[in-house]
Amino acid sequence: MCSWIIRCVMLATLVVMVAGIPVRAQDAGTQKAIVEMFQVIGLMKMIDQMANVAGEESVRQMKQNHSNLSARASSIIKEEVTTVFRENAPKLMALVAPIYAKYFSKKEIEELTVFYSTTAGQKTINVLPRLFQEMMILSDKWAQGILPDIEERIKQRLHEEGIKL
Repeated sequence: MCSWIIRCVMLATLVVMVAGIPVRAQDAGTQKAIVEMFQVIGLMKMIDQMANVAGEESVRQMKQNHSNLSARASSIIKEEVTTVFRENAPKLMALVAPIYAKYFSKKEIEELTVFYSTTAGQKTINVLPRLFQEMMILSDKWAQGILPDIEERIKQRLHEEGIKL
């Protein structure tokens, strides 16, 4: 479950940020542009969605070990997951914000804000987490499928070069 939650958080941070958090940007203008973009993107909705999924997954796993898990216990688990996600969202965003400043100029951030304000931008915000999740599942299967070929080629090449491991 933990790796799934971490993946979910990583995917969501690609497209979302929270308003009003401290941003360590290179200059005040860039900082302001990042905060504005984060407001348009709307992180708290995404944090709540991630917390809901993580809470459901936590309950599912808990039920595997405790088949008599009550509805109240399930509710408490979900509430606590949501609370912890919300409480820690600013910390995550404070870590992510400088990455935007590193890779995007102020002008590019402003352009992203304009894009995210459009219908296509809003759809992107809503679809990207699911799209990336599906892509990760497929790429994992793809990588597993080519792993035997990679191993065989490495083994053959090392043998050809006289390298023994």
